[in-house]
Amino acid sequence: MKHVRLRCIFMLPLIVALIYFGASVSSLLPESVREKHVTETLPGSGPADGSVAPAPSSGEAFPEPEWIDFTVSRLLYAGLSEKEREAYRALYDAVLEHRETVYIPTLTARELGNVHAALKYDNPQLPCISDEFSYGSFGALSYVKMEYDYTRAECDALCAALIASARSVCADCEGREAFDRELYLHDRLVRLTDYSDEGVNSNNAAGALVDRKAVCAGYALAMKLMCDISGIESCVIRGTAESETGSEAHAWLVVRINGAWYHVDPTWDDPVNEYDGDQLTHAYFNLPTAWISADHRDFTLPPGVTCDDDAENYYVRSGLYCDVGNWKSVVRTELARQLPSLPVDIELRFVDASLFDNVYDDMMDGAINKIINELIRGNSYGIERWRVSIQTFNAMNCLRLIISEDNT
Repeated sequence: MKHVRLRCIFMLPLIVALIYFGASVSSLLPESVREKHVTETLPGSGPADGSVAPAPSSGEAFPEPEWIDFTVSRLLYAGLSEKEREAYRALYDAVLEHRETVYIPTLTARELGNVHAALKYDNPQLPCISDEFSYGSFGALSYVKMEYDYTRAECDALCAALIASARSVCADCEGREAFDRELYLHDRLVRLTDYSDEGVNSNNAAGALVDRKAVCAGYALAMKLMCDISGIESCVIRGTAESETGSEAHAWLVVRINGAWYHVDPTWDDPVNEYDGDQLTHAYFNLPTAWISADHRDFTLPPGVTCDDDAENYYVRSGLYCDVGNWKSVVRTELARQLPSLPVDIELRFVDASLFDNVYDDMMDGAINKIINELIRGNSYGIERWRVSIQTFNAMNCLRLIISEDNT
């Protein structure tokens, strides 16, 4: 027994020396070390109703670089385990310093995916976080090799351009109340950005706000960055969306307006169609979970977030939410407001699919032209010929009327 104890005491300095040696060779890792290559993919896992079990809040002061003078909402970080948070912080520091190799606690593949997704979608101000990285081990140590599409100098320049562009947009809505700020940011983003997967930045905020070309993740991250700068709490959500072509991975946001949380999807409010490129809709602006779940699924809301309210929905707030008894009066009121000049652009949401279908059929049968004609004759607007285009968003029970001059 005494002999064994003496052997352990003798071996301890050697073990410490080996651990120290392993930690000092991050730049000399042998090619034979086994690595697992990980690509961050959508969607996030979770039940269809968007529910999530409560998780501890972080309660931690997050060190920020000097150029971040706004509060970054990190709700995804708050939902991580303590070990995952430790890895998140290590990777965050590495991105700021443009380091490639980072030592982290040992994680499962799922845990590492959680960390990487939280890092990317919490921090739109850091567009150089790649979707691809390598994970491996060296002795008792685990490490991540980050991949960057730019040099350190290029990353710094891209960050500066991104923040400048975001601040420029946000400056134009200072002093407005939360709903109006959010609406302004949403509309400017949709008008500034074309949906495109071209370019290395299409999947981050710089794609939308610098290159002006992005996919859903780029739209969502750009909106989150502007919300952070404007003092609106938000979080990027990942899931799937159902379209005419089938189910596909998708990203959007939840935002907190006047104490309640809502879904907002700027990508799907930027329709691609035959009309001009500045067109936008509000079919996916501030929806409760029950509404957006019609075609957005497989998502998990962050800890403590529920989206059950519709008070700040675009149509409810704007008086454009129609039921059986009021839809004609809503259309008349909005037409009377806009008809003195063309074009007219009216968006409406209906209480259910049955009313939506019936109103659409009535309008196609001439009900909308009858209302327009009555208003023009009764108010001497001087409009002789017009063209009505109807655009529908079936899953949301929304339609849009575009009334323009008919020069044919």
